[in-house]
Amino acid sequence: MEKEENFTPLVNRVYSLARRDRCPHCEEEQQEIKLDKPVSIVEGDYKLTPSEVKERLERISDDDALILGVNPQVARPEWMVLTVLPVPP
Repeated sequence: MEKEENFTPLVNRVYSLARRDRCPHCEEEQQEIKLDKPVSIVEGDYKLTPSEVKERLERISDDDALILGVNPQVARPEWMVLTVLPVPP
């Protein structure tokens, strides 16, 4: 429990630094993204398709994935988007 308390200020600092109006890589202005649960993701007035979301998640570097809490040696963020839905016969 003590370790979790030590991470709280760090997580708050990372979140405040990561919250930007412009992309840190290309300086393009960022639009607000809304999650209309359970499956819709809206950026500005445009509804993103699952393939567009997956493409964006694929661009997350391994270092950034670690910061997000995903071990890239075991899993990748884009793997959270279903591309094939298995249906039993």
